[in-house]
Amino acid sequence: MATFIVRKLEDDVIDRLKRRAARHGRSLDEEVRQLLRDAVMDQSQPLSGPGSRIAVEISLEAAKDLAAALQSAIAQAEYGGRGGYVGAGDPGHN
Repeated sequence: MATFIVRKLEDDVIDRLKRRAARHGRSLDEEVRQLLRDAVMDQSQPLSGPGSRIAVEISLEAAKDLAAALQSAIAQAEYGGRGGYVGAGDPGHN
């Protein structure tokens, strides 16, 4: 497995991710991993069975949240700001 570091992520984005993780009963790291998995989910394979539409809507919402967080991080990186990263070894954000 690879390690992915996001630098210069705003505190409010991290706080929102922490709240989202708490709502889902996950650690911050696991929540970010799940957001990334959902964002790249193969859309060519239709889901079937009960709850599929809800699952797709939840996945799309997670992808939107991740896209917004990543856009914000990219903008912050381009224009300077507070440094930081999300990942193991960052005690302030786990």
